[in-house]
Amino acid sequence: METSYAFTNKASIRVRVRHYWSGAANKNYFQLQPDGLLKEDITYTQNKDENYNAFNIDMIFRWIFAPGSELSLAWKNSILNDQDVVTNNYWHNLDNTWSADQTNSLSLKILYYIDYNSLKRKK
Repeated sequence: METSYAFTNKASIRVRVRHYWSGAANKNYFQLQPDGLLKEDITYTQNKDENYNAFNIDMIFRWIFAPGSELSLAWKNSILNDQDVVTNNYWHNLDNTWSADQTNSLSLKILYYIDYNSLKRKK
């Protein structure tokens, strides 16, 4: 989901929210036999189920303060969650994701256009 809002023709904000969810609940494990057939492996007891989530929020404020020059202030929030228990309910899964550790970053970028011809001495 992405949305943006323009305060003026020189100032705007953009917000992007993304959630990726993938899960795998393994029921049986098999071994490949020399003849190419599969045989169930009942001795394999490790849990290899996986419930993976990536949730990101990006918010960027952009201000054009001079021709060709801009200031951008960005806040980014990232949550990565990987568990070995598959959650089938979306809202319960999302609640577990939000309770995981988060990484936040704040960055400032300033681009300033310098007109070389205006710096040269006029004769």
